[in-house]
Amino acid sequence: MPIFTRGKRADIIVAYQNDLDNAEANFNMRYDANSCPKEDIADFALEEWIGGGAFGTVYKARKDGNVYAIKRQLKGDRCVRLILEKRTQFAFKNIFLVELFSTWKTKLQTFMVMDFATYGDLYNIGPIPHPEAKLKLLLGQVVLGLEYIHRCNMIYRDLKPSNILVFEKGLLKLCDFGVTVRASSAVIGTFGTLRFMAPEMHGDKPYTCAVDWWALGIMMYELLTENGATPFYDVDDDLSRLQKIDLICHTDPLELQNPPHSNAAKAMVAQLLFKDPNQRLGFGLGGCDGVKKHVWFSDIDFNNLIVEQDFPEIELPPPIEGTQQGLPEFKNDPPHSPGPDPGNDPFADF
Repeated sequence: MPIFTRGKRADIIVAYQNDLDNAEANFNMRYDANSCPKEDIADFALEEWIGGGAFGTVYKARKDGNVYAIKRQLKGDRCVRLILEKRTQFAFKNIFLVELFSTWKTKLQTFMVMDFATYGDLYNIGPIPHPEAKLKLLLGQVVLGLEYIHRCNMIYRDLKPSNILVFEKGLLKLCDFGVTVRASSAVIGTFGTLRFMAPEMHGDKPYTCAVDWWALGIMMYELLTENGATPFYDVDDDLSRLQKIDLICHTDPLELQNPPHSNAAKAMVAQLLFKDPNQRLGFGLGGCDGVKKHVWFSDIDFNNLIVEQDFPEIELPPPIEGTQQGLPEFKNDPPHSPGPDPGNDPFADF
């Protein structure tokens, strides 16, 4: 499972740009084909439980000498969301997004076989606050991931440190596309984590991919200050959800405070957090190129982030450790359904 495309620097850069230029057409072709391979989950050897939550449970597994992450989710009443997540993730093909390799289903559950992140998520890569020099290398990769998603005419809607996984060399990949949606539709509604939601998500009018750049601003503020910080309220304050939304929608963000930060960092956070999405950096101010050309990124060569031999040195944490307690035995799950399901089962093609 290669992380980067190998070859000469110039060829890699040209190929990457070509993929960007054709991202939407290629995404639509793969999405419509819906041809994600199927692999019997019983053929994988589970090694560790990695984590779990409302989204499901993730395991470290091995097959034919390769290591994978397997996300296990109950079908329940989330069939539409699960099916869209699977089709979307398989249609994405970019080094800064977690790749979906195959799927499987049983009577009650679905399984997605993906890249395994040896070093966990972005919260594991070092103590907060991060030095600005290091954070530029990290967020530069996030910017490239968002650029690709937006070139596919999609809105991510769930950008946050826990959804950014850390791989070898310090390569970052965005994960969890359960609320990703086409930008061409009339997108409304609150999705994702409240702390990272843009003000326009709380209205009843359609919004754009500008919401992802707002989330980048919130994330940048947090990673330069303290874990869980937001520029709109103190995380220790006992506020209701409605009070938090009111502050996000109607108050100005705090400027970066301590430790001391560069004027460029303060400007970038402020411009990412413009209330008016049409004026927000990343959407209204030159699009993604406006972010990459911002003075804060002036010493970052974004091409170095896509060429393996030029990829910068990023200090990595120890590999994450899961637990072997309570590992399920997939062979004992309800009977497999390898072929088309009868009737109108929405999971017939999962």
